[in-house]
Amino acid sequence: MADLPTEQWSSDRRSGKVSELAANPHVEVCWYFPDSREQYRLSGSMAIISQDSSNQQLLKARQEAWARMSDAGRSQFLWPHPGQPRMPDDEALFLQPAPESAGSAAPDFCLGVVQVTEVDHVNLYTNQRRVFSSQPAASAAAAAANDDIEQAGLQWKALNVNP
Repeated sequence: MADLPTEQWSSDRRSGKVSELAANPHVEVCWYFPDSREQYRLSGSMAIISQDSSNQQLLKARQEAWARMSDAGRSQFLWPHPGQPRMPDDEALFLQPAPESAGSAAPDFCLGVVQVTEVDHVNLYTNQRRVFSSQPAASAAAAAANDDIEQAGLQWKALNVNP
């Protein structure tokens, strides 16, 4: 996973987005920076890593993400079911101490890993737009000849387009 361009998020497996992503893993994330007038749009597919994953590398990444979370972040996974009506008996659950960062991740903690396949960068100060897309690498020589980037078996192609 370290060799591939990824973005990571956490989610509660009881939330609706986990089942939605299981049905359609394609995602886009967009950031706009008003000071620089730049927009970045990352596209790819998201894998949800739960405690049931059989991939040891991804389970390790899940545990590492759990350990990096703040106490408040880890506490949320002990709360009642997200999106459900709040009940009087739920109040005590919001006051529980945070789970230890060194302990096992909560059963409802999921790590979302996005395998980025396209990056769309727009610079409105210079009126330029560049789209980077990944494909299986043909050869290092072809990548070098086209000023493309080869990484972990992927060849990134850059294309200048109108903003």
